[in-house]
Amino acid sequence: MDYKAIWNEICFLVKKNHDVSEDDFQKIAEHLFGLIGWSQFKEEIVPKNTLPVGSSRNVFPDITIKENGRAILVAELKKPSVAITEQNVKQLKSYMRLEKVGFGVLLGKSLQLYYDLEPNDLLTKVNDIPFVSDLDEGAECIRLLSKNGYTFEELEKYCVNILTAVKNTKKPKSI
Repeated sequence: MDYKAIWNEICFLVKKNHDVSEDDFQKIAEHLFGLIGWSQFKEEIVPKNTLPVGSSRNVFPDITIKENGRAILVAELKKPSVAITEQNVKQLKSYMRLEKVGFGVLLGKSLQLYYDLEPNDLLTKVNDIPFVSDLDEGAECIRLLSKNGYTFEELEKYCVNILTAVKNTKKPKSI
């Protein structure tokens, strides 16, 4: 697969549909996951998956990606014209914990990848990739999230490498 071309297609679709309703953006996001190989027909893309919370309440993540019937990724969607808030991150975190997955995506103005396997039990933003054509970082992230490119180990390694690089650049310099 040409992941740079797929990334460019995703950028085009997000920009073209910048101000659509949240329901319409849901349909676009489902299509985007289809572009990277996941199938609604095979129940790999599950929109509004019902998750019980307690005995009388349910929540519905926007999109759950499943492999062999097991959730591997949760996506929370916000239409691209709306800023992503801390509440959106908390919502994604709760969905990830309920689904028992280590990876989540916030899609809106950008693609934000989150990792929830840190020993400190904190949800960590791995990257925040703007929908700009020809970004190698966007193509690589899409490759790792694609059906053909996904393995838990590879995505975890990607997350750890990025977080380690960020941590190392923030170290104070010795004087």
